[in-house]
Amino acid sequence: MQRFTQLFQEIDATTSINEKVRALQAYFQEADPADKVWALYLLLGKTRRRIVTSRILRDVFLQISDIPEWLFKDCYAQVGDSAEVIALLLRDTPLPRQAQESIPLHQWMEAIIPMAKALETDEERRDLIVSWWAALDNTEIFVLNKILTGAFRVGASEKLVIKGLAVATGVSEPVLAHRLMGEFTPTVSFYAGLTSPEATQNAPSQPYPFFLATSLDEEKFQTEEASRWLAEWKWDGIRAQVIKRADQVFIWSRGGRSGHAAVPRGGNGPGRFPQRHRPGWRNSLLARWHAPLL
Repeated sequence: MQRFTQLFQEIDATTSINEKVRALQAYFQEADPADKVWALYLLLGKTRRRIVTSRILRDVFLQISDIPEWLFKDCYAQVGDSAEVIALLLRDTPLPRQAQESIPLHQWMEAIIPMAKALETDEERRDLIVSWWAALDNTEIFVLNKILTGAFRVGASEKLVIKGLAVATGVSEPVLAHRLMGEFTPTVSFYAGLTSPEATQNAPSQPYPFFLATSLDEEKFQTEEASRWLAEWKWDGIRAQVIKRADQVFIWSRGGRSGHAAVPRGGNGPGRFPQRHRPGWRNSLLARWHAPLL
């Protein structure tokens, strides 16, 4: 957790894109693979079930401190984030301090944090959370609180994270972006395949990175051969990909979430798409689908 917290601080402390990329590069070159893949999972904001609510963290803090609830609410109004305000207020809150161990990020994510789900009483949950706080410094507490509440955000975009990973591994950004599309399970084997310079066999459901619309530089475009370009209208609506591979149909939102269950398959729906071969895939079809805004 210490090394990941250091990365968080380095990214948060600068507005320089180059400095952020250097911090990400150093982390992905130095950390253990089991930690790298969890860091990547968190930095990309992948969906993860919330373990503890902000309200539970607040109630635990109020039970161990002498700060009245009205004062906590005033502090929250100034900070605007429960995880951060609790970390700040814990600086002056006496805790039964424990020896600080350098427990790696993957152990927190895979073994320690899931312990909270197995507890049956509020007292057990309170004692567990307090023991975590007592074993960490204030910045680590802030990072832990954000992870627990499922609200972890960092000052680096997905594109920036991928850029840092690309510099660290030598795998190109487009290849990494493609391999990271959709959900993934943060395992060492996944990270090894992700960063392998060799071509890997992706799952049939693997979507392509979305290409965002950009304004056309008319003056520059005049020197281009029109036959080398394809153009389409920019439609209003929800952007999505419809993919048919291996006799299966998959629909992905721009946010990297599967929307297949929400779209009917009958009539002229995606289930009726013909088979088509694309380079690198067997019997596959990629289409763009725009759902109208109602």
